Amino acid sequence: MTSPSKTKKTDTNTNSKKNTPLIVTKSGKIPFSTGYLAESLLVLGITLKEAYKYAEKISRKLKTLDQPEIKSSTLMELIIREFQESKHPYAIRAEFLRNDLKLLRPLVVLLSGVTGIGKSTISLLISQRFKIESLLGSDFVREVFRSAINPRLMPTIHFSSYEVGDHLGLSISRRLNRHIIGFEEQARKVMVGIEATIDYVISQRDTILIEGVHGIPYLLKEEYVSSEHVVPILLTLEDEELHYNRLKKRERLNPNRKGTHVKYFDRIRSIQAYLIERCKDEGFPVVDLKDEYDAVTQITEEIWKRKLSSLS
Repeated sequence: MTSPSKTKKTDTNTNSKKNTPLIVTKSGKIPFSTGYLAESLLVLGITLKEAYKYAEKISRKLKTLDQPEIKSSTLMELIIREFQESKHPYAIRAEFLRNDLKLLRPLVVLLSGVTGIGKSTISLLISQRFKIESLLGSDFVREVFRSAINPRLMPTIHFSSYEVGDHLGLSISRRLNRHIIGFEEQARKVMVGIEATIDYVISQRDTILIEGVHGIPYLLKEEYVSSEHVVPILLTLEDEELHYNRLKKRERLNPNRKGTHVKYFDRIRSIQAYLIERCKDEGFPVVDLKDEYDAVTQITEEIWKRKLSSLS
């Protein structure tokens, strides 16, 4: 015989399922989730607390409709109307939620920074948040060049970014800066491939996130710097100890690079210091990766600022 407590629990679950409408999407039907909606609203740049507040409001409105199934487009209109009626400062951003953020296209997010600071992790989070379909590492662009171009013709692309300076024929008077000069020289070469990728993505009205050491904002041509479709950001990790520990962890995961990053740690840090100074001097956004949540929030804000710049 079933106990009263278990019967009550079963009834509660049944009632809960009955009150939860199915959202009809192109991929199929999924149960509405307040938590999932709140997470989706973070793309607007609002806080997690605020996202849950709006998600709960929408949940209550869906229950008053008392419909077993609701189209995803109807759900989006409810969300947009909620932001408009509450006169939220990000109401205009909410309008971009229509058609799965397709109104943001074309979009190229360029996240650059030195080795071992956590670029790949942040890049994945941003691509998921903005539903960016392609993710490209600048090392892949360099590898294509390496496979196609003889080292004698372009030696700078055949070494690690922090080792290039050792292979440049520079005078003794410039020796102290040779690792920075070598880094920039390699980045300039790879930037040719990056800019070609940007051109293609924009022409196709597509989305891509390009991350790596080579996409330095101040090396971009002016046409990309001023474009509302391209968002160049320098990522950094100013906490030296945390940076060192992340490099050590990276080496543990890749035995083939064991000891290499740590050996050149001072070089990597000096290159970062130089990049921070240059980017700040030239007005490019610089985002520190010590706190993952803060970093994603800042990058989200920079993307919206750039995309909405043409409307202001």
